[in-house]
Amino acid sequence: MSTDTTTESSAHADLIQRYAAWETKLGENIDSLSRQRTVFYWIFFGALITSTLGFFFGSWFGVGSFLTGLAFCGTGLYLTIMRRRQYDDELLHTRAELRRLMERRDPAVTPCRETPPEGAEDAIRAKTAERCSLSTTRSLPAAAARP
Repeated sequence: MSTDTTTESSAHADLIQRYAAWETKLGENIDSLSRQRTVFYWIFFGALITSTLGFFFGSWFGVGSFLTGLAFCGTGLYLTIMRRRQYDDELLHTRAELRRLMERRDPAVTPCRETPPEGAEDAIRAKTAERCSLSTTRSLPAAAARP
């Protein structure tokens, strides 16, 4: 019984560590997306300079280079903004789940999903209740709980 509790406790602690690591990774990803956005602003300014130079060779070179730079900049900004929103939502849910796991550190509190089969004898019901870390009086029917 104590090894089951120890195993559940270590699994719970491992789950908390994995959520904390994922929270850190999401923060790093959000910072990376912020840096990428500045690159796309530079692409826009580069497209302005390139299009100005392109007008010396022909109007289509200038218009084409400007629209190409605008398309790259717009697409890149859109993708980074949308991905940032996804990371923000994921970070919000991860923090809520981590908070919930921290509040429920004791794995004995988690309810057991197993129910003893109908018509089983009292010993089987007591063993099932013991395995689920519940008190036998709560898991047994009223008739079986009486001495």
